[in-house]
Amino acid sequence: MSKEKYCATEKLAILEEVSSGKIGFIAATKRYGMNKTTLMKWQRRYKLYGYEGLERSTRNRSYSAELKLQAVKDYVGWIVKIPDHRQIQDLKYNAA
Repeated sequence: MSKEKYCATEKLAILEEVSSGKIGFIAATKRYGMNKTTLMKWQRRYKLYGYEGLERSTRNRSYSAELKLQAVKDYVGWIVKIPDHRQIQDLKYNAA
């Protein structure tokens, strides 16, 4: 199978072909050289998020230094407040 990348518009066109019955699911995977799980992912994302779900997402996001520092401060503050593992479990079970 090829690792061809499709833009959101192309993905939508392929999904519309399948949903309208112009082409079958397996036939679409063969025609466009993709795995069936890829097409299933596209369908699921489109149903959940609409057109935006078909757009490429960047997985390796970069975060600002300020955001990273704040995350560390929040984590350290949380650790200082609850130094004992048993206290975490107590909080977990008492909240339920």
